[in-house]
Amino acid sequence: MHVSWRHTLTVGTALVLTSLVGVANAQSDCCSSCCTGGEHDITPPGISVPGPNIVYAPGSARVGTQVIVGGSSSSSSYSASADSRTVFYANGSYIPMADPIPQTTLSLNVAGSQTVEETVEEQVAVQEEICVPRMIFEMATVPVQATCFDDTGVPHPASRVDDAELVSTDFTGELYRCMAGTSMQVTIGEMVNGAASFQHASSFTCARGEALAMSPLEGLVCAPQIPQRDCNERSLLRRYGPGIKIVEARVEREICEPQLQTRYETVERQVMVERALPPSSITLDGGVGQYLSD
Repeated sequence: MHVSWRHTLTVGTALVLTSLVGVANAQSDCCSSCCTGGEHDITPPGISVPGPNIVYAPGSARVGTQVIVGGSSSSSSYSASADSRTVFYANGSYIPMADPIPQTTLSLNVAGSQTVEETVEEQVAVQEEICVPRMIFEMATVPVQATCFDDTGVPHPASRVDDAELVSTDFTGELYRCMAGTSMQVTIGEMVNGAASFQHASSFTCARGEALAMSPLEGLVCAPQIPQRDCNERSLLRRYGPGIKIVEARVEREICEPQLQTRYETVERQVMVERALPPSSITLDGGVGQYLSD
C-alpha cells in the first residue's frame, strides 16, 4: 500500500494533538496538593562573618559572632564571665558599646611625699637667779628691842637692866628680863642713816625664865635669868622704861644668797617636715579612646 507524504503528515499531526489534549485533561483532574509542586524561593546564601571582638577584663574574656543567612540572623557568644552588657551586630548598621569594665590598681603612690608645716613642742632649759636664804654670823651695830608675852598672848614691854643705850662689844651680862610666867621675843633691826629701823627685822624667842644676855664670844643669846628679888622686873621697868639698845656684837643674820636654778619650759615652734602622701588608686579600662581616671 502506497501512502503519500501528505497523509503521513496529517496523521502525525493528529496524533500529537490527541496526546496533548489527553495530558491537559489528566492535569485538570488532579488535586492541587498532590499534583502541583510547592513554591520555593531560593535565595543564594550570604554569610557575614565579622571579625571577633575581644573585651578584656581581669579574669574574663568574650568572643561574639553573628551569622546572617537570608535575612534571618543567629548569634552566639562565649564568655568566661556572666557579663553580657556588650552586644555586637555585624550587619553594618551600628555597634552599641556599653561602659567599659574598669580595672582598679590600689595603693599606687604616684606623688611620693610633700613638705608640710607642723607645730612641735619641746622642752627648753631656762636658767634664772633665785634667792636662797642663809644664816650668817657677823659683827655689826644693830638696834635691839624685847617684848614679853603672857599665856593669853598679850604683849608687855620687857625691862632693861640699866639705862645705857649703847652696849660695847666687851659687855657680858643680861640686857632684858621678863616677869615670871612670860616668854620673851627679841627683835633685831638695822641702822639706816644713823637711826634704828625694824622694817626688815629678824627675831627669835627666849623661853619662860630666860633673859636676853650678851657675851663677846657668843653675842646675843638666851640665858637663864639671874635670880632677883620679887617684883624686880616691875621696879626696873619703872626705873629705866622699855626703850631699845644699840648693840655692837656678833649677830646672826639671814641673808639672800643668789644661786642659778635651771627650769624647763614648754615652747612651740614651726618646722617643715616631709610627709608621705596616702596611697591612691588608678583605673584603667584598656580601651582605645576610653577614659583614664585616678
